[in-house]
Amino acid sequence: MTAPQLLKRASIRLLVRVAAEDQGDGVLFRPAGLGRVTLDGTDYAANRETFRVPRQNGLIVVEHPEVGAWKVRITQAGRAYLDRYEARRPAERKVSR
Repeated sequence: MTAPQLLKRASIRLLVRVAAEDQGDGVLFRPAGLGRVTLDGTDYAANRETFRVPRQNGLIVVEHPEVGAWKVRITQAGRAYLDRYEARRPAERKVSR
């Protein structure tokens, strides 16, 4: 991936959140109803569709360790995407990680 594909803001927020929480083992998302999942132990929720494009582009890996649960890990490509994304943003609008 030479230039970052434009992702929707929700997908970028998802990458930022997973990158901040993932220590190598992934993070667990649980069903929250109405097509949404929540990051286990937090109030962060995302639409299931938000995961599709980052997953298709190899930015995250999604596994299903149990029925309804999603274990999500950010890949090296995902971290590189965030680095390139941040490098293009003005300093006052940087995403905190």
